[in-house]
Amino acid sequence: MDNASVLIGTIAAPFGVRGEVKVMAHFARMPLIKSFTSLELVSPDGVGARVKVVSVRHHPPSWLVLLDGIDRNQAEHLHGYTLRALKTELPPLPEDEFYAFDIEGCQVVTDSGRDFGIVHTVHVNANSNDVYETDVAMIPAVEQFVLAVDIAQKVITVRDVPGLRVDEL
Repeated sequence: MDNASVLIGTIAAPFGVRGEVKVMAHFARMPLIKSFTSLELVSPDGVGARVKVVSVRHHPPSWLVLLDGIDRNQAEHLHGYTLRALKTELPPLPEDEFYAFDIEGCQVVTDSGRDFGIVHTVHVNANSNDVYETDVAMIPAVEQFVLAVDIAQKVITVRDVPGLRVDEL
């Protein structure tokens, strides 16, 4: 999709009789979607429409989302649709926290100056720590490894630990 929005989740199935849908999260801060005035509901072929979020509740491992104007019959046809939010509508985070899309594209260097590549994927894990993936490393997003994150400069500094690079295993 475009760079102005962020993927919140993918609709997996309808749930119950009210029109709720099960959403598989792609967004670590799913409870925040309650605060949006609307989200974009995007079909698998890329056609989108703005929808209002009526309610959100956790139903591990997914989330149950009720969208305004969507009944049970309509929910039956939403499998594979995605929910996206405008980045400009995301609430600001505390200084030491980041959205996954902020991390993607960051250059990773070690405290000794070695290049670990550019983060192309952030594996968001609600039950554990996130993992930053480059072409040569899988970096757990914990303070034992990540020393500094400079979003403005798009640079992440990590501790130079033997075996962190996949080519050193």
